[in-house]
Parts: sequence; structure tokens; C-alpha cells
Amino acid sequence: MTGITRDDIRAAVTAGVMTEAQAASLVVLSEQRSGVRKHVDGLDEPFELFKGFNEIFIVVGLSILYLGYAGVTGMTLLGTTQGYILGMIYAVFGMGAVALLARYFTLTRRMVAPSIALSVMFGLLGGQFGFAFAAMLDMNTPGALTTGAAIVALLLSGYYLMFRVPFTVALIALSVFATSFGLATLGGSFPDSLRDVFLCRRTALSPF
Repeated sequence: MTGITRDDIRAAVTAGVMTEAQAASLVVLSEQRSGVRKHVDGLDEPFELFKGFNEIFIVVGLSILYLGYAGVTGMTLLGTTQGYILGMIYAVFGMGAVALLARYFTLTRRMVAPSIALSVMFGLLGGQFGFAFAAMLDMNTPGALTTGAAIVALLLSGYYLMFRVPFTVALIALSVFATSFGLATLGGSFPDSLRDVFLCRRTALSPF
């Protein structure tokens, strides 16, 4: 009897002989028996961006679904004078839908690329909620940036606690950076151009 390769396992999944979860468990068991994972540091794990082309198609489908939802809700907001309220409602429904999809693709199917895509979508919807909330409070640009970024950081932190997607940590870091930048510009020193962001002189953002 010849050894079974990963190509054989992928063919078995394609043919419906076994599920992807069973295939992943079989690969892990094989690597454990061969001692591959014994040489991996306890803080690290083998990195795989995606496990098959089916994940790419799923990401494309999820992206189309998200863009369609964003387009439809965006068109709806154009016809109302209280767009910030609808914006928050649509964002909450969107984040709920993303959480349900993440329960399937992240917790059940253990798919990498769809999990990353869903975390990005959750962050964008969190940003929609945060900026709509800032608009409801009639904040200026620095205040809206700070409030929106802080809300995104909080929502993404909750998302990470639920689904443990490592890529979410990078999104949280970006949100914290944006929050810090917003706090630094609350005193009226908002940069006039992108070039001013990289000027480190005292007079770059402040007249004093």
C-alpha cells in the first residue's frame, strides 16, 4: 500500500469522500505522528494563507455580498434626513450577519482566507457605525475620526475574543493608531495634507 499524499486528500474532499474538517484533522494527525509539529515553537504555528482555491471563490462571493449590501444601504441613506440613524442600524445588522458567517467559516470550517475577509468586513461595518454615531453627535473631523476609530477598536476586540482570528489583531492596532492620531489632533492641529503627518517639527501641526 502506497502512502497517501495531500493531493489524495484534496481529491477525496472534492469527491465527497470526506469533509474538509475531516481532511484537516487527518493532516494534523499525520504531522503529529511524523514529528513535524514537535519542532514548531509553542508560540508559533504553520502559516497557510488559504487551503484551496475554493477559499478564493468564497472570499470573492463574500466580497460581492458585502459590496452589494453596502451599495443598497448607501443608496437608501441618500433619501433620508436621518442617515446616521439608519447607518448605525444597517451597521449592526451587517455585523450580526458577519458574526453568523464567521461562526460557520471560522469556527466550523476553519477556513483562513474567508476568516480574514470577514474580519475586514466587520471592521468596515464597525467604522460605519462609529462614524454614523459621530455624525449623530455632530462632531468635527478630528472628533469623528477619534470616536469612529475607538469604536472600531472596541468592536474588533470583541470580535477577536469570539473568533480568535490573528489578523484581527493587526486591524485593532490600526484602529488604536487612528484613535491616538485623532486624540493628538483634537486641539485643532489637524494636518492640512498627508505631507504634514510626517513632519516632526514642533511647528508642523501647531502654530506655537
